[in-house]
Amino acid sequence: AEDGDKSRFSALAIANFSTHSPSLFIIVQSGAVPHLVSLVVKTDNDIECRRYGALALANITACETFHPPVMEADGPEALFVLSNSCDTVSQYYVGCALANLSSNVANHEPIVEMGG
Repeated sequence: AEDGDKSRFSALAIANFSTHSPSLFIIVQSGAVPHLVSLVVKTDNDIECRRYGALALANITACETFHPPVMEADGPEALFVLSNSCDTVSQYYVGCALANLSSNVANHEPIVEMGG
C-alpha cells in the first residue's frame, strides 16, 4: 500500500505542478512523462493513481510543445486503456488529454494507429 500511496501522491503532485506553465519544462525534462504513462496504463494500479496520471497528461498536453514526449511514450494507447474503466472522472481526464493531442494534425495518424 505504501508504494501505491507514493505513486498516487506523486502523480497528484505532478498534476498540480503541471497547471503552472513554467513547471512543464521541468516536468518533461525530468523524464516524468513515461512514468505517468506507465501509471495510467497499469490496470493493477489504484484508480486514483491512474486518474491523477491522466490529469497530469491532460495538463501537459495543453501545450503543443509537449505533445512529442507524450506521443513517443505511447500516451494515447495508455489513455485508451484507462478510458475503459468505470471511473467517469478518469474518463473525463482521458478525454481532455486526447482532445489536446488531437488538436495537432500531426498526431492524428499515430493516435489512430494506437487504437483511436
